[in-house]
Amino acid sequence: MSELAFRTSICSVVFVDIVDYSKAAVDRQVTMKDMLNGSIRAGVSGVPDEELIVLDAGDGAAICFFGDPEDALFAATAIAGELRGRLRLRTGINLGPVKIVTDLNGNRNVIGDAINVAQRIMSFASEHEILISRPYFEVVSCLRDENTFRFHPLGTRKDKHIREHEIYAVASAGEQDEQPLLLDAPVVSVEPPAPAIPDGDTSLPAEFVELCRVKLAQALGPLAGVLVKRAAAATTTKAAFIAFLADKIDARPDREAFLKAVGRVEGVPQPPQAAPAVPESGSSGAEGGEADATPIDDALVGKATAKLATFIGPMAKPLAARAASRATNAPAFIAMLAEHIDDEASRRQFLYSLGV
Repeated sequence: MSELAFRTSICSVVFVDIVDYSKAAVDRQVTMKDMLNGSIRAGVSGVPDEELIVLDAGDGAAICFFGDPEDALFAATAIAGELRGRLRLRTGINLGPVKIVTDLNGNRNVIGDAINVAQRIMSFASEHEILISRPYFEVVSCLRDENTFRFHPLGTRKDKHIREHEIYAVASAGEQDEQPLLLDAPVVSVEPPAPAIPDGDTSLPAEFVELCRVKLAQALGPLAGVLVKRAAAATTTKAAFIAFLADKIDARPDREAFLKAVGRVEGVPQPPQAAPAVPESGSSGAEGGEADATPIDDALVGKATAKLATFIGPMAKPLAARAASRATNAPAFIAMLAEHIDDEASRRQFLYSLGV
């Protein structure tokens, strides 16, 4: 875990809160915290220590998962289920950027937007309800069988800072009929797990798939698990599987380290260096060289990150950092960020705000 302290990491955060904790007598508060702490310890017992940091939040806790994103969902449901009827809880889950720091007592602490947003998502939850943010939904919805969890879109909510959050409610199998409040919302079923990867007549060894996931996670964090499953569904050979994953690593040193670690396979093409298109409204071509040569400076990255965050939330920061390391000029950098905005009108608004 020590290497995570020197860079921004993407992690999944479960923020759990005890309802009306501050209104209880002190001896009751002690009992409630003991119950919650015991349930959290049990809920995360299967998570490696190096992939986990738990922070006390007074009337609750923030549980940070640096490994598989779905660990957060399983832990949250386990904690809520174990304490149902004993404590009144509300829970929020988010995926986003954080940094690991050392507090005054020399303990590991976590700071960053991922925790702040997880707390905001929790604040929208009702008693015994688990809500998740859109960034977390987009990742975890690719991982679970539809018989395990169902996600109910609840629309957009504004927090006390007038920041908007798109949220989803979580219900596990067999729980839907017990929650009539959620049944009025449309249901988003998660995709089934990806099939085994064939390599000729033989399935790709599980050990090799796990090696690819671990090495990819060193470059991309917890999103590696999602990409490995997508690669399994999209490719039919070992060479194509490795090439699919390598192409997702923007930084050449990280990409080369990944290929070296998993073993270069004959037929695996070297992922090309990025050459993204320049936005249509910009002048380019033989006579537009000056515009294309515009450098990417810190001011542009900061402004673009802030603008992008208004459309896609906390994932804007890591996406902007990745685009800045990959793009060769300012127009290309802006174009790469615009691709992450699905709505055409919002995309044009983003480009306009940056003078494109």
